[in-house]
Amino acid sequence: MSPYVKRVKIFFLIVSLCYFSGVIRAKDYLFSEEELKVITKLAVNILVREHYLWQPLNDTVSKNLFDEYFKTLDPAKMYLTKADIEAFAPYRDKLDDQLLAGDHSFAILAYNAMAEKFSEFNDYAKKIVADGLDFSEDEEWVPDRTDADWPADSAERMSLWKKKIKNDILVFRLMLKTDSKTDKEKNGKEKKLWMKAFKPEERALKRYATLNRYFKENEPIDQLELYLAALTNIYDPYTQYMSPRTVEDFNIQMSLSLEGIGATLSQDDGYTKIISLVPGGPAALSGALHPEDRIIAVAQGNGESVDVVDMPLSKVVGMIRGEKNTTVRLTVLEGSKGLAAIPIDVSIRRDSIPLKDQEAKGEILQKSIGSESGTERKIKIGVINLKSFYFDWEAVENGSKEIKSSTSDVRKILENFEKEKIDALILDLRDNGGGSLYEAISLTGLFIKEGPVVQVKTKDGNVEVKRDIDGKIFYSGPMLVLVNRLSASATEILAGAIKDYGRGIIIGDSHTHGKGTVQTVFSLDEFLKYWGFNKESGALKITNAKFYRINGASTQKKG
Repeated sequence: MSPYVKRVKIFFLIVSLCYFSGVIRAKDYLFSEEELKVITKLAVNILVREHYLWQPLNDTVSKNLFDEYFKTLDPAKMYLTKADIEAFAPYRDKLDDQLLAGDHSFAILAYNAMAEKFSEFNDYAKKIVADGLDFSEDEEWVPDRTDADWPADSAERMSLWKKKIKNDILVFRLMLKTDSKTDKEKNGKEKKLWMKAFKPEERALKRYATLNRYFKENEPIDQLELYLAALTNIYDPYTQYMSPRTVEDFNIQMSLSLEGIGATLSQDDGYTKIISLVPGGPAALSGALHPEDRIIAVAQGNGESVDVVDMPLSKVVGMIRGEKNTTVRLTVLEGSKGLAAIPIDVSIRRDSIPLKDQEAKGEILQKSIGSESGTERKIKIGVINLKSFYFDWEAVENGSKEIKSSTSDVRKILENFEKEKIDALILDLRDNGGGSLYEAISLTGLFIKEGPVVQVKTKDGNVEVKRDIDGKIFYSGPMLVLVNRLSASATEILAGAIKDYGRGIIIGDSHTHGKGTVQTVFSLDEFLKYWGFNKESGALKITNAKFYRINGASTQKKG
């Protein structure tokens, strides 16, 4: 992944135009200056103390952070000029001392500078589109400006802006010409479904207006998250400060459950549009909501409806999501009737929603093979597809008897395979980015009787051997493990152990992702109670160890 793409991903982590409604409970995440100061000070001090590198915060880190944060804010280097950057030069070697004291003022000032420049860009775009653009000139636009310098002055910046706007409009013109599908009807005729007939210029301006609203309405805690993301990226790509919203997302991915209405939403020309519904979720069971429906207002229970047209998607999602057994009322334009539809009200009771598409799945394939005698026989191949190593830690903390985990789900599948007397097993771990280290060890234990699975080396140099100790094996037959370049972390631990024990054959790309580090999550909530704050304040996910295969090899950067 190029540095440019990585920075764009960091920046648009919060701007993402596709949210899962219900991912985060509807809560107020506004913080006072004093609270933000304490969060900053605590997060930075934990980072310095607990990170594997033992990297102190010094002037070198400060200078790197100065550059990294501006590249995070403006990855394309087209909104801020050299003069804008140099205006902040006095901060270049002072950020380390400020952060250790909890001073995050640089983050807010730099963010506001970027927001102001984007607002200027938005106004400029509206003006030159209204004046009319000349597309007869022979010009070139290079979107990846990783190696480019900051614009020398306003004139060079304006030139970049003009090229970008013209390029965006041309892209929308091409989409208008080519974004058509053919859908065979029952009588064999073709029906053409064309893209909505918005002018390309209007679509470009709507996009800029949406981002401009984001810059203006983004909360200080999210600005701080961007700043600390730039800092942690200097240490390693897997360490990060997670705001309360991001923590909830992280917990959902680990537990595969959420509370809400069960609908994937996106933003479409100012409207909040339903993309899909979770089977069995409240929205699907209501029978009143469908993909392509547009939500134009939201109300809590019997409360007053709030118009959400042109509202940033994150704000709309925050209003729709909420705790189990509460009611949300949506005013909707039915997608089947277009924007001229008469609005209808739909009341939905929020509930817990299992993310079935992410949990382990199993199926049995039957294959006929030849034999030495010339006859054919049928064999059964069990296939398990696993997208992540998940474990519901919140259920453990709440004392629940039923704990959702990848190991328990795979064990159940293997028990069914045993009843069906499969002849071989395929464990499909392609695109599995990892998850819980505990799960990697326990799931490996399903295929070996007992023994070491992985070695973990902590920042102080101690090596701990993590073992499977149950003395049981749930499947001892022949097996293949499928991997690819996106198979990472916990996946590499399991695949490495299977290979080292000679338990199975690894098949796939020439190498896996190459993540050989271990992260621990430090919740800031408990620490902040000592300062008298009783508020969800996020967490710090820190690389504090490295793992090695049982043969001593590392997967870091090698796979």
